[in-house]
Amino acid sequence: MTGKGQPDRRVEIRRANARPIFDDFEAWLAAQSATLSTKTPLAAAIRYALSRTARLRPWLDHGVLEIDNNAAERA
Repeated sequence: MTGKGQPDRRVEIRRANARPIFDDFEAWLAAQSATLSTKTPLAAAIRYALSRTARLRPWLDHGVLEIDNNAAERA
């Protein structure tokens, strides 16, 4: 995507489409976490995912951010 205004359009789309999914998924992870023994591998994976959500949230509000680092890895 190039051109002026594209980051703003990305933010609109992310807020409309991705944020509800992200919010629902985060809530689901928290609910599942509460039902599991803390010693299970699944509970560890859910804790890991939940600990990363704060670092993923800026992607929803900044249209210049990419969801992955593939371009950097290719360079």
